Amino acid sequence: MTKLRIRLVELSDADELAALLVASREHLEPWEPTRGDDYFTLTGQRTVIEKALRLHRLEAGTLVHSVASQKALLANGFERYGLAPKLVKIAGVWQDHVLYQALTDDPTV
Repeated sequence: MTKLRIRLVELSDADELAALLVASREHLEPWEPTRGDDYFTLTGQRTVIEKALRLHRLEAGTLVHSVASQKALLANGFERYGLAPKLVKIAGVWQDHVLYQALTDDPTV
């Protein structure tokens, strides 16, 4: 099994990221929060990436039963730090999420 590695996102990734989000939007709908149509556009993804590049901390949350997602986060340097009850409304139901974080070592951020 190939171990996935997450790299820092770059602004040049926006086209591919937007296309991937559009292609998987319907499939992922049962697990994703409701998002506006602008999120799934090139402009929307450029905005997300520009903001992410200025962060010193990344946070990720997974559904409690999403063990594969949790393993992927741990394998890529995230650490578990808590549980948030009823954090995100997915498929019309408020769902609990396990929370993870990754901190940058870059002192300039």
